[in-house]
Amino acid sequence: MDYQDFYKSLGIARDASTDDIRKAYRRLARKYHPDVSKHPDAENKFKEINEAYDVLKDPKKREAYDMLGSNWRAGQNFEPPPEWTKQFNFQSNQNGFGFEDIYSMLDGMFGGDARGFTHHASSRSGRNPFHPAHQEVTLPITLEQLYSDDPVEVSLATSNASTGATRPRRLKVRIPKGLTHGDKFRLAGQGHNGADLLIQLDVQPHHSFTLKGNDVHSQAKIKPWQAALGASIEVNTLGGKVQLKVPEATSSGSMVRLRGRGINDGHQFVTLEITVPKHISAAERRLYEELRDLESVN
Repeated sequence: MDYQDFYKSLGIARDASTDDIRKAYRRLARKYHPDVSKHPDAENKFKEINEAYDVLKDPKKREAYDMLGSNWRAGQNFEPPPEWTKQFNFQSNQNGFGFEDIYSMLDGMFGGDARGFTHHASSRSGRNPFHPAHQEVTLPITLEQLYSDDPVEVSLATSNASTGATRPRRLKVRIPKGLTHGDKFRLAGQGHNGADLLIQLDVQPHHSFTLKGNDVHSQAKIKPWQAALGASIEVNTLGGKVQLKVPEATSSGSMVRLRGRGINDGHQFVTLEITVPKHISAAERRLYEELRDLESVN
């Protein structure tokens, strides 16, 4: 395997601190996340930086990588990193350090025979033991939460490898812009045993709003005179109450748009319903009768 420079993948120096590695990863993960990035090679770039971060964030893995290069995992043939032979002398009779010492170090990391670790683990699970399958969860959210930029809490069940017992775990996440009901997004390394966490959005039904794509639909009641003369009425939106202008000569069932009040770049469409009071006063009755008489004359 050709040498892959994990430091170059993250854009950091070889003597970068753990904090520098974490900051570089977060910056690049936001840039190349496949769910939000428009970069043509975002998926491969995201995979590359995740692999680099997985190794460099762990002091033991990083030490092995610095010595063995891309195929730092035990049991593999490897292509050493640049200047590798100048940095280390692996003749077992010089300086008291040889390949057996490397395998001993890797044995301590993996808790067994490093020479056969990769082969045995792969044959048992059918996949690379260092990249566990992702964990999928469904996140029920309200329309208000989807509209807002506030973090949302995800509940997970984490099992104990030794006892098998499960315990609840809560994680605060911020939903990437542009997502809606049924969409998924990935959180690297946040799942069980370091797996990626794949979250699918499940927008819950709302008592006042209906979501259609990125647009929100609602209803509002208006009086007959408001429909005839026009008016400004207060309506509910996902971001709070706003004033809606009712045009003159509005008929029941007319739809008015509130720009930018939907999800992401969507709008809110308010369907207006003309309602007649169940009980009217004597004065109101006379006015309605006058309107009736004027209508018949016209």
